[in-house]
Amino acid sequence: RETNTMPQWAGSCWYYLRYLDPQNETELCSKEAERQWMNVDLYVGGAEHAVLHLLYSRFWHKVLYDLGYVSTKEPFKKLRHQGVVLASTYIDSAGKYHEYSEIEFTETGAARLKATGEILKVEIEKMAKSKLNGVSPDEVVGKHGADVLRMYEVFMGEFELPKPWDPRAIEGCGRFLRRLYRLVDEFVEKGGVGNDVNANLRHKTIKKVTNDLEAMKFNTAVAAMMEFANELSSGGASKEDLTAVVKLVSPYAPHLGDELWEMLGNGGFVIDTSWPTWDEAMTQDSVVTVVIQVNGKLRGEFQAPCDADQEQLKTTALSLDKVKPFVDGKTIRKVIVVPGKLVNIVV
Repeated sequence: RETNTMPQWAGSCWYYLRYLDPQNETELCSKEAERQWMNVDLYVGGAEHAVLHLLYSRFWHKVLYDLGYVSTKEPFKKLRHQGVVLASTYIDSAGKYHEYSEIEFTETGAARLKATGEILKVEIEKMAKSKLNGVSPDEVVGKHGADVLRMYEVFMGEFELPKPWDPRAIEGCGRFLRRLYRLVDEFVEKGGVGNDVNANLRHKTIKKVTNDLEAMKFNTAVAAMMEFANELSSGGASKEDLTAVVKLVSPYAPHLGDELWEMLGNGGFVIDTSWPTWDEAMTQDSVVTVVIQVNGKLRGEFQAPCDADQEQLKTTALSLDKVKPFVDGKTIRKVIVVPGKLVNIVV
């Protein structure tokens, strides 16, 4: 009956409006609150929400707009669907599924049942209780910590694509966060002194992570931070480097971010500080690698200034010892130069 279904469907279709003014006992929400907060900037939901919720929300919102209760024709500015999480299933010869805890791996990487030693068939499927391939967040947090779980979830793959869960791959995110902790700890032990030799890479990383965060490309943002941390581990880190990377990593690992922020001598929480900015000029490379080909075959490469013109690149390529054996004594019919990328010599 309508009196039974209305509280479910109707109520769940406009909850985002009630959130704006939940204590209001005289109206849906005040016009002031609705004008200040609507539209919703981002709606994230699985593909099934497109019918089961999104369609009905838009319908109800348009009704409320026609009645004059809301000021926007559409409730949501942007819609993004997250990809489903996949996981390995382990199946024995009788077709029975086994949990990950029942499995061990051979030296060649094959999945073997601990109880019998049987080599199991492995398939990648959507997580489901019936397939015994679900993952308990509590267990992962208990073993690795909440920050590692959060980091791995966004690092698994592109936001909107299906992503396979790999219990072994999560260790990589744990190593990355431990590396960050060691970097800050060593910096503090040295008295907070370090040469600022990574300025260009730091500005590039800030730009990359910021743009990827806005585009919800979380996996490539994390990859950029990992690359930056690797460079800091080998080349040393400055206060500027560590301050920047702590701010960048905090949305993904907030607990560690605040811990490192305090270790660096700061007060309060990272979330209350300003987001790091970059200097566009510092993100530009001063030199590039130019590839040399002779008749289309790779014969070498060299470093050249970014602003080197075609004649400079041609002269440098022809003068290199590694190239001379392929051109000396032959007629050079054409030299094709792609500035900043390629010199192709046709003989």
